This record gives sequence, C-alpha cells and structure tokens, in this order.
Amino acid sequence: MLGFDGPVVIDRASALRGKAFAENLINGSTFAESWLEAVRQTCSNSKHRKAVAIGIGDTRTDAEAVLDTADLASIPAARGAGSPFFMHRY
Repeated sequence: MLGFDGPVVIDRASALRGKAFAENLINGSTFAESWLEAVRQTCSNSKHRKAVAIGIGDTRTDAEAVLDTADLASIPAARGAGSPFFMHRY
C-alpha cells in the first residue's frame, strides 16, 4: 500500500510522480523504494513530502519482506486468512 502520512501538495512537479514511480520500477527498484523515491524526486515542498509504503503479510516477517522484495518481477502471492500484519517505511 502506497500513500502519504498527512497532507500532500498537488502541484506541477507532483504531476510527474507517476512517471518517476514507473521509471523507478522499470529500473528494478521495489514498489516501496520506487514510491518513496518518486515522491522525493517530485515533491517541491519538504513539509508535505511524507510518503509512506506499507507492507502487508501473514506475519511481521512477511510484511517486512513485501517492503524489501516486492517488485515487478516478484509480486507477492495473495495472503492467507486471518489478521494481517503491517510494516511501514518512510
């Protein structure tokens, strides 16, 4: 899950965020790394640049692994039933 912690500025530079995210993915970065870097690259106001990537898994270790390894070549399988674990990265 990718998003922001708090308000975000929508400006001309942020219109390029999707392009930066896609380029980072194509260059082999994980989903989490691609998103966090795309926001850093395109958000002109550091006060409103708190991007967050959240990994979801069956265990805390699974959730962390999603953040560390999920990319275009390695998309995680659907998680099982039960309460999910969440790990976040800023």
